[in-house]
Amino acid sequence: MLRYTGHKIFLNGKLTDISFGLEECMEGQNIYEVVRIIDGKILFWEDHFNRLVNSLRAKQVDVPLSEINFPELISILIRQNMFRYMNIRIDVFISESINVIIGFIPSFYPEPVIYNTGVKTVTLESIREDPAVKVVHHDLKLKVDHILKNQDVFEVILINELGNLTEGSRTNLFFIKGDAVFTPETKDVLSGVTRNKVIELCRRENISVKEGNISYNEINRYDACFLTGTSPGVLPISFIDGVGFKVHSSILLKIMNAYNLLINRSLYKVE
Repeated sequence: MLRYTGHKIFLNGKLTDISFGLEECMEGQNIYEVVRIIDGKILFWEDHFNRLVNSLRAKQVDVPLSEINFPELISILIRQNMFRYMNIRIDVFISESINVIIGFIPSFYPEPVIYNTGVKTVTLESIREDPAVKVVHHDLKLKVDHILKNQDVFEVILINELGNLTEGSRTNLFFIKGDAVFTPETKDVLSGVTRNKVIELCRRENISVKEGNISYNEINRYDACFLTGTSPGVLPISFIDGVGFKVHSSILLKIMNAYNLLINRSLYKVE
């Protein structure tokens, strides 16, 4: 079961002790969004909020999110829990009733050295149903958790029925060949906020971005590759199933630097 951390959460707009029995409120389909808090500020708030709204709309779920002042509630949670650097998760549980929970979750951010060495990954033949909606897929999560627990890897990359790489279990995926960047088509993946920001940055920096199929059998034709996500940001990959990639690609370093600068300009002050 999903676990929150700290002392307080918001349950349907009411500040609640984290020890409160939440099991009955966490039944049914779970649509969610994870936002990163940096120095008490929300990173890319509007993008995350809009994606949550779009996910609910795609599932034809009517939740009046516009009536909830999320930044104010998040500000209260920051003060109550005294966490200024951690992820907050907004969960909408849909069953006979609808419950909205906002709370801090245990968060892991890669150590700075990992951005220099890159991370190891493995693949898994699986697809995410309805990839446009950020919803919990329990069977896939169990498989991924088992792999991450038993293998020395950072992420599991999914392969669809056509043999194409699509995305990580918690991240999006990019490859680099020469001066161009390649990524799976938006329609085939859960297009993360960080992924969208990276595509925008590449175009702003005059780096060609091409969407299309990336065959697993042809990954050795690429020079470098990287993951994007709320927690890792832009993170180089050193290996996919033992196939090695450059970690210090000049294009990759340019993207990483541009993204780090963007973070500083994109923090939503809530305190």
